[in-house]
Amino acid sequence: MEEVREKLAAVEEAIKAADPRVKQVTEIGWNESENSREITNSKGVHVTDSGRSQILYAGVAVEENGEVKDGFRVEVVPDLSKADPAEIARRAVEDAVGELGGKPVSSGQYPVIFERRAMTALFGTLTDMFSGDLIGKGLSPLKDKADAAIFSDKITVVDDPKNLDCLDVANYDDEGCPTRRKVLVDRGVFRQALHNTKSAARMGVESTGNGFRHGYAGAVSVSPKNCCILPGEDSFDELLRKMGDGLVITRLAGLHAGLNHVTTDFSLQCFGYLVKDGKKERPVALITVAGNFLDLMKRVTAVGSDLDWEYRSVACPSVAFESCAIAGE
Repeated sequence: MEEVREKLAAVEEAIKAADPRVKQVTEIGWNESENSREITNSKGVHVTDSGRSQILYAGVAVEENGEVKDGFRVEVVPDLSKADPAEIARRAVEDAVGELGGKPVSSGQYPVIFERRAMTALFGTLTDMFSGDLIGKGLSPLKDKADAAIFSDKITVVDDPKNLDCLDVANYDDEGCPTRRKVLVDRGVFRQALHNTKSAARMGVESTGNGFRHGYAGAVSVSPKNCCILPGEDSFDELLRKMGDGLVITRLAGLHAGLNHVTTDFSLQCFGYLVKDGKKERPVALITVAGNFLDLMKRVTAVGSDLDWEYRSVACPSVAFESCAIAGE
């Protein structure tokens, strides 16, 4: 515990020294956990899983010209001794400082890059479209879309509960079914739905090992596990260069209120920055991005190489699109 205290104190001091606009370290903490699962029944099933995680988190408030912005950073730390306080501080402060001075842009259609965390938030909210349960009930936009092109051919989606790059790995789902890697979308074409035993039986197929509970006493539902859009070859700087002029969206707000899971229509408040000649020009705020997710995913121009799972079970790289409708001034 003394090592943890010393590291947290070092991160706190690094945040304070990272930028003169830092007003306060609002939160700093450490979470270390171990978990295990065991499923045993009278049919001969006896399976176990276990895991361990170490997470450092830090919050910061920055101020400039009377404007205050908050930033929050969660870092998965496999080895505490190798955690770099200066790098953790840089990331935490960078997120907050990046939103200072944000102003709207004129309404219109803009080439847009959804930065990886914004893309993860949007895609992660809509992964229920791959649920075999919802598809069977007609509540998914992918009903009757088997083997149809639903996304751009630059997009491949994989679900792999055994992916060792992820924080949480599962060899079995909560029904005792073995998990496996599945290609849900192959170069834009919808190939595979996710199933637990109930949805699989309804549709005459086998469970894909995606029957998970959201809590110990919860019911088993169909859920993705370590699901991602596979990364492309372009770095984020290369995405900016290819776009030239446009917008980068770094954060979305109102995902649960401004999005229809059946039609995939969305209208969301967002934050980011304007790009000119492939370079960041100024922060952008007080704007709304709107569209239809399925339509948007057919207009992909490039996929970034910056996939980072962090602490998530759904992750995306940055993705560039031909255009999005932006409501601003």
